[in-house]
Amino acid sequence: MRFLATIGFITLLPLIVFLGMKVFQSKVPDLPPQIVLTLDLGESFPESPALKGIQQILTGPTTTFFDLLRTLSAAELDPKVKGIVLRVNDLAIGLAQLEELRSALMVFRKNGKFVFVYADTFGDLSPGVTKYYLASCADQIWMQPFSSLNLTGMQVDQPFFGKVLKQFGVLPQISTRKEYKNAYASLTDSEASDANKEATTNLLQRLHDKLMADITAGRELSSTALQEVMRDNPMMSDKDAKTNHLIDRLGYIDEFKQAALDKASVGGTAPSSTDKKDPKNAPAFVSIHYYSALVGEALAPQEEKIALIYGVGAIMQDDK
Repeated sequence: MRFLATIGFITLLPLIVFLGMKVFQSKVPDLPPQIVLTLDLGESFPESPALKGIQQILTGPTTTFFDLLRTLSAAELDPKVKGIVLRVNDLAIGLAQLEELRSALMVFRKNGKFVFVYADTFGDLSPGVTKYYLASCADQIWMQPFSSLNLTGMQVDQPFFGKVLKQFGVLPQISTRKEYKNAYASLTDSEASDANKEATTNLLQRLHDKLMADITAGRELSSTALQEVMRDNPMMSDKDAKTNHLIDRLGYIDEFKQAALDKASVGGTAPSSTDKKDPKNAPAFVSIHYYSALVGEALAPQEEKIALIYGVGAIMQDDK
């Protein structure tokens, strides 16, 4: 009997969860009249949604990277949304996604919304270039006092196991096409070849030039001034970062949040007397996940529809 009861419970579990989600959605409260979206980039935003069924029930709703961009596009048209605040401590997305998100945030700003960024640090014991690259599109960049900003450039780590494998009698049987095909060089070579160094250096230089150009444009700096800072003081203190106009404010997270709420108030000033009398009219923070699930799809433009097909995985030489 216990076995049959267990089977019955497992069978009914998806239906119970589905009905529970419907009840929850029917009781979702209205959004505040003035909204400041919140986004923590320490969270992951997968390219494709979770599989439906039991996996979706166990993992819960997933905000994909496409959902994130679509939600920002929808928020641009929503008069309730005044701006967005981002935390950029530990980035869980790659450089390609950072570039796409940065472009979306710049469009978000052009539609009259503000973007505030907060980081506990842009460095300490690690490079801060990629985090700062995203932050450079914001209206205001905040950093916690007594931290540092490290603009130490780009780097690539390439381990080579060819010599070690040879000592153990392992000889990889790999064929390559010309000298610039270095996909398996870490298994066959003991050090970087001249062609490998050339290709890697060119790639890094292009990435570096792209990031520096966007940073100087975003912060309204000259390329010469930024290059001098990176050359003379690449690991700068909080005060040096502010002096060099690389950050706008030094403060703690509670001060940052209050400044964002003040910005969302009428004209970016302190909350009006009306807001003080009626807290329901005051700006409030709303998670971008919550906003996306509630109104993101409804606010997205519907004039044209484009099908999105996810191609995730290795590229194989096959016709299937």
